[in-house]
Amino acid sequence: MAGPDASAQSPNERLNQKENTVQKKHSNLAKAADPLDKYNVVWHTPSKDHNGSMPIGNGEMGLNLWVEENGDLVFLVSRTDSWDEHERLCKIGRVRIQFAPSLTGGSFKQTLRLRQGEIEIIGGSGDSAIHVHVWVDVNHQVAHVEADSQKDFWMQVMLEVWRDRERPFEKDEASGEGEDWGSHGFKEPKPIYPDTVMSGEKDCIVSVSYTHLTLPTN
Repeated sequence: MAGPDASAQSPNERLNQKENTVQKKHSNLAKAADPLDKYNVVWHTPSKDHNGSMPIGNGEMGLNLWVEENGDLVFLVSRTDSWDEHERLCKIGRVRIQFAPSLTGGSFKQTLRLRQGEIEIIGGSGDSAIHVHVWVDVNHQVAHVEADSQKDFWMQVMLEVWRDRERPFEKDEASGEGEDWGSHGFKEPKPIYPDTVMSGEKDCIVSVSYTHLTLPTN
């Protein structure tokens, strides 16, 4: 049995048929699994410390991110130009984000999503589970932390600085194996100076966005 005669279709009908065919092809492509997904890094347990961190970055600014056993999301911030006075490429700070309910209060999943260039964290139980997405902006030197949940939750962001006082540069802190302060051209030990945290600046390191958030009241 022959099909409908295409020549009997009006121009609008033929155009609609072509559009439906294209939309169907796009729908099938969207449903197809991304071949890169099988290379995503997936963890089902939190980490003890920075030795269990996931990397994410944009080529100039980077994060080493992990979720601690107590549910805190922590990441170290680095830059390609953060050299100190002793020629060491230093981390420029550590950010800690606390959640209530905790990210480790139920099931836990942390995924490095390669195609999206982000780290996704899902932690908690049922409707109280919190979904977190972390990525570094490709066009700006900013790390974004986006959190969402079906129920209200609380979160607090803290900057942690460990270079908070002047102290001597120790020999075992040299940048290379077997080096000491003498190999850097210093005739005597040099001090390590404390970091300066700028205030009142428009730009920031971390941009936190959220939905269904309940703030604590004093």
